[in-house]
Amino acid sequence: MKEKITEALSDTAINTLEKRLTSYSGEKELIKSFKEILTKISESDNEENKKPLIIIVDELDRCKPSYAVALIEKVKHIFSTKNVFFILVMHKEQLIEALKCVYGQGLDASTYLQKFIHIETTLPKKQAASNINYSDITKYCDHLYKGHALNQYQLLNQSRGLDDIKIIANHLNLSLRQMEKIFILLTLYLGSFPNDAYMGDFQRKPTPSSLIVLLTVIKVTEPILYADLANNNANYTDIYKKYRFSEMEKNNSTFYIQKIIYFLLLSNTEFSGLVTDNMNSNESGIHQWAAGLGADRKNIIPSIISKLNTFTPSV
Repeated sequence: MKEKITEALSDTAINTLEKRLTSYSGEKELIKSFKEILTKISESDNEENKKPLIIIVDELDRCKPSYAVALIEKVKHIFSTKNVFFILVMHKEQLIEALKCVYGQGLDASTYLQKFIHIETTLPKKQAASNINYSDITKYCDHLYKGHALNQYQLLNQSRGLDDIKIIANHLNLSLRQMEKIFILLTLYLGSFPNDAYMGDFQRKPTPSSLIVLLTVIKVTEPILYADLANNNANYTDIYKKYRFSEMEKNNSTFYIQKIIYFLLLSNTEFSGLVTDNMNSNESGIHQWAAGLGADRKNIIPSIISKLNTFTPSV
């Protein structure tokens, strides 16, 4: 009996080894053929017109860790193909975590990646401290605004609404993906109301674009603070510190953003105790709008958030 078991195990091991060797041999042949095909694609009859074949692999960091690692380990076999170049677009720190997830936390992931990556470079966003109109963030805001046809909505079919987005996005140095989510949310939110009904849900008082824009940004960037706002558990100081409003005060165009959220988050006692005689005309106008909401003043933020929560874009 013992001899039969040993014989059976031996046969199984041999069969497994043979399959592995056959598979490895077949894989080598497949890689060789693929490299030859890539080389032919990149070649031209006219030597002067010969151009390299560039293959871009994007968003590796968003793949499952095991898949991302398996992909770059497979692709490395064709890195040496003549006249063929690979560009791996990734969030390096996230890919490093993916490698550690597969091989263990003790892995020197940065060194391991050097086996595959010959040249590294970063693609920084162009920032313009003195004039945000020239920043990449502003240009991308204009692109998304046009792409989502937001000019059809009265709330954003004016400089105020779009400017608010640009100011906040540049101030927080938002990522392109975060901006995409914000514009998708705004499009879905505004598109869910018939005939610009979003303009005045509270005692026929128009809802400022600054408020909707800021709440959309908070939903994308600070989900915990956003949840607190939904439950009336946040105060102005929380937002002021989190979004560094002290730095934004240098820019007068953020005045509306700050004052609107400030007046809405004050308690009834604090709000009634404000001295309106000390307010300038702009601040007084916002105060009058908030006062005109009456009992709805404390409900407007949770109401907008409730509608925004209908949508959760995944970009």
